[in-house]
Amino acid sequence: MRFRSIILTSLLAGFFLTYSGCDDFLTPEPQSFSTNTTFYQTQADFEQAINGVYVEFRALVATNQYRNIADRRGPTTTKHFDVNLPHTVSGAPNTDEFTMDPANPQSPNLWANTYDLVNQANVIITRIDDAEFEDESVRGRIRGEALTMRAFAYWFAGQVWGGVPIVLVDSRTPEEAVPQAGRSTVDGVYSQVISDLQTAIPGLPINDDAGGRITQGAAKFLLGRTFLLTGQYQEALNEFQDIDGGSYPYMLLEDSREVFDPTKKNGSESLWEVQFNPTIAGQPDLDIWNLTLPNNAAAATISNGGLLPNNATPQTSAGWLMPTPDLIASIEPGDERWTEYLAWWVTPDNNGAQEIAWPVGDLASAVESGDSIAYFFKYYYPETVSSIGESMNNWVLFRFSDVLLSAAEASWRLGMSGEAENYLNRVRARSGLGPVNLANYPRSATSGISVGDALGDAILHERLIELMGEGHAWFDIKRFGENFAVDVMNAHGDRFKARDRKVTAEMYNVQPHMLLYPIPPNEITLASLSQNSGW
Repeated sequence: MRFRSIILTSLLAGFFLTYSGCDDFLTPEPQSFSTNTTFYQTQADFEQAINGVYVEFRALVATNQYRNIADRRGPTTTKHFDVNLPHTVSGAPNTDEFTMDPANPQSPNLWANTYDLVNQANVIITRIDDAEFEDESVRGRIRGEALTMRAFAYWFAGQVWGGVPIVLVDSRTPEEAVPQAGRSTVDGVYSQVISDLQTAIPGLPINDDAGGRITQGAAKFLLGRTFLLTGQYQEALNEFQDIDGGSYPYMLLEDSREVFDPTKKNGSESLWEVQFNPTIAGQPDLDIWNLTLPNNAAAATISNGGLLPNNATPQTSAGWLMPTPDLIASIEPGDERWTEYLAWWVTPDNNGAQEIAWPVGDLASAVESGDSIAYFFKYYYPETVSSIGESMNNWVLFRFSDVLLSAAEASWRLGMSGEAENYLNRVRARSGLGPVNLANYPRSATSGISVGDALGDAILHERLIELMGEGHAWFDIKRFGENFAVDVMNAHGDRFKARDRKVTAEMYNVQPHMLLYPIPPNEITLASLSQNSGW
């Protein structure tokens, strides 16, 4: 299905819809179609083309499919129960409850968006050296942005599917769109990511004057995260230490919630944000209310609260990304993120959602669950909505607290426990917590399962709390060990089944092969790819 999309995209590459920047570099203003004979010739052409790559990037990262695999498969987030859509996305087999099959549309849709991003980046990477540029630093920046985008796509693909086909040139014929070599190994995928990022970084700026563009810090962080995946822990630590050094403009904000404030986008804690602004022609909103507020809660919590502008359209909400009781129960006493990152919607109707209501019900004694449901308050800025009720939030992809926690992980894996605790405690201190007490780990966000070392448990726990609902939990759980991930999710499933009458026996029966998504069946047919074992 999606190699067909690559073919279509490549054949249309010569007829690229151009964009010109206004106040924001992602402000799309459709102009005209251009052919290969007139486009991709000048600096202006490539400045327009890279904006289109950012649009493709947003199409990948801003989807529910992305959040399903990056967050909701883990133990910290879930979907608010809706009787019309029980446990699932539009009735499809579950992805977050591990009952999906190869025909599930989640995997083909993600594959499509991933390779569309790859191909758009490849158009620039393949052609940019032949174009005329007035400023060579601009050529280096645009090439670096395109290489980082391609690296991100493959970094994501390696964690979702394992080894995937590596396409490095823009496809100008149907034959070129289908790789003859088939799937690379996952090590080959990550090697390509590392190569792309190391090539990209020198051409990227340290500071982002435009707001929302890729910088050296974002690329270096992605490089360090890739080194964590390949077991090159000293190389990973080197990247994180560089970002933490004096040359880069990043810092922990005093108020952690300020990172997500739509009036303070792309601030000093952010390394990379996905840009949204519905007041600019062509840019959508993130639909943050539908994403993070409980099912049918928005009208009560926003509109009736008088927080929307006059005549604003009342919002709906579906609770696509909700904190689980396991996450909530694992937060330490005194942790300021209890109120900075979480809030509660209170109504007696919530007793129909035992899996996420707080406190949870005791089904053995027939005690119903409570009347309050937690949601991610960190994203809740209703006072900034547009006149028609659209949210102004960006999606924060990478931020400086993650740099510190990643440095803690790399240090721990190198046996440098003192350094690891120092990095960890810097993040804890921002949230009002004292130095880590390893006697308190593991905590229940991982259902009490240990990675085999208390400091490792503490680092993972801090990641799950600090980055809750930001799209990292599932990849983090997997990176701490495949057997660990299986054990965590089966234990989490047992707790879910004890809370929720709607969970059936086949749900959360997690097997090792389920740690990867199945290769979409149409890709197997079109490109003669092998399926992941077990599917």
